[in-house]
Amino acid sequence: MRGISRWPGRRELRRHLHKRYCDALLRQCPGVTLQERPLDGIYTILQLLLPAGVSRIDVAGALAKEGIETRAWYLPLIPEHPAYAGLAPAVLPVASSLGPRMLGLPFHLQLSDED
Repeated sequence: MRGISRWPGRRELRRHLHKRYCDALLRQCPGVTLQERPLDGIYTILQLLLPAGVSRIDVAGALAKEGIETRAWYLPLIPEHPAYAGLAPAVLPVASSLGPRMLGLPFHLQLSDED
């Protein structure tokens, strides 16, 4: 039960960290769009959408050179997933246009302003 009793404080810490992180990203990275969260949401990942024409792979590579790990959340798209190979192909134009531009950044309670 100890973990459950600590949850309200951790939730607020995550919300505060998420706001600081997003504010800094929006100031320093014009054109980036952040995945919206509900007001009472739980902030466990930080997903962003890169501007059109910016490659997720290129940005992830540049960040990796700086020691920053990234993730490609929600990929591969369902029509490209091996589990669905052989099924009738789905046409998902919006997902297909967003997928290559989505990038997951580190997000955890140990992140500092310097990070």
